[in-house]
Amino acid sequence: MLKIIEHTDNRMVVEDRRLAAGFVAGLFTAVSAFSVLNLAYNTVNTLVLGQPKDLIIWRYFGVSIFLLMMVGFVVVGSLVTIHFLRGITIVIDKHSEEITLKQPHFFRKVLTRYSIYGVARLDVETNQEMRSHGVILVLRSGERVPIAAYADIDAEPMETVIQQIRAFLRSVGGW
Repeated sequence: MLKIIEHTDNRMVVEDRRLAAGFVAGLFTAVSAFSVLNLAYNTVNTLVLGQPKDLIIWRYFGVSIFLLMMVGFVVVGSLVTIHFLRGITIVIDKHSEEITLKQPHFFRKVLTRYSIYGVARLDVETNQEMRSHGVILVLRSGERVPIAAYADIDAEPMETVIQQIRAFLRSVGGW
């Protein structure tokens, strides 16, 4: 959910971080990482050190594929955890006349800058099937930049934040 972190006459910083979802994703990632380590230990212990006589080559192959899948789940879980914990930050600065969007992209943050005068409006799109809403920055060029998404349950507090962002952008004079 979007939260206003800083609001002065010349600058507004809005952030969308999901700490609870990041904690849950981190917990599942930690459990998956423990499972990978446990499987790797047991595989080495059984297949390499134990040398059981009844193992066929397809069992080595099956365990290897399963281990690689588990490692893939840990990597994906790490990316999701980082995405939720870092979140998206929007900086609207009247002095530099820019809107800076900081989004997580894999293990780093990507900065995207837009001219504050290039913004046409701030839209909210509703998906009735999913009972969710999306906040979208619409530029004068026609480009649509998604900023945040939220559920119906968060609609009232989000409307307040969206109105504050719109009021701040209107004070620039470009609207």
